[in-house]
Amino acid sequence: MRLTIVGQGLVGTLAAFEAERRGEDFVVVDQGSGAPATRAAAGLFNPLTGPRFTADTDRWDRILPYYRGLEQNLGVALVHPLPLRRLWDGAKVGPGAFPQSAPGWTAEARPDGVWIEGGGWVNLEVLLDAARARGLAAGRLEERLFGPGEGRGARVLWSGGVADLAGPVWGPVVAGRWQPVRGDVLTVRIPGLTLDHGEMGSRFLLPLGEGCFRWGATHESDVDDQGPRPEARRILEGELAKRLGAALSDLEFEVIGHRWGVRPSSRSGVPVIEGHPSERGWVLANGFGGRGVALGPRWVGRIWERLG
Repeated sequence: MRLTIVGQGLVGTLAAFEAERRGEDFVVVDQGSGAPATRAAAGLFNPLTGPRFTADTDRWDRILPYYRGLEQNLGVALVHPLPLRRLWDGAKVGPGAFPQSAPGWTAEARPDGVWIEGGGWVNLEVLLDAARARGLAAGRLEERLFGPGEGRGARVLWSGGVADLAGPVWGPVVAGRWQPVRGDVLTVRIPGLTLDHGEMGSRFLLPLGEGCFRWGATHESDVDDQGPRPEARRILEGELAKRLGAALSDLEFEVIGHRWGVRPSSRSGVPVIEGHPSERGWVLANGFGGRGVALGPRWVGRIWERLG
């Protein structure tokens, strides 16, 4: 039976590649250019998360080879391994907890933070655009709105983000188990700043090359504005000016891009992958949150366990 994948964000895109790998007959249905939350994300994969620097030891060494495989499949550059420095500000763990390591990463405590090898970022916009072009060329992507009625009695993977979780099909099933989180991210040009690693803390500063950086993100669960939010930009600009002024002799910067998105965040911290209680063959895969790049390659197999 043909599989319909609803949504072409990160999870829908990875699910489509998995379906292709398994030789399944499938189609992706996505309205418009799709996935504003995925396109706004930095695409970071970092093995130490949260204020307690919680270590991810679950097959971390599979992440980089997975995205390298997608690069070969699509013929584009996607993954950028990069040392990461997590600042001590706000940490609920001390230097005595380090060093730490697991297959694929190591972390060492220094006076200026915890230095991590084994992290980096994935260019999600390039991934989505390349996958979209491939799907359209193969007749496996339809640019339209998916109506629940057309999925009755069929295999459907719902990976459409907030629209699915807040909609009539899945809303009653997952009520109270997730929350929308809005994030704004700036792309900035900082002449004179050279950075050979990513900076992590309450905000991230990610070098993109040619003097450009990604700075963010805000995290707001009580704001439903659509489009770039001026107040979020003012907050991010003020914090970046303070950071650069204190550390780098008042370097000036120029904002050259402002992205935003609303992603669903699971309240349990675990992605929501489950079947629909009354529609056999329907599976929800959602709530991967800010760790989607790291979780996706390792959780896509669990989606197929539910799809059967």
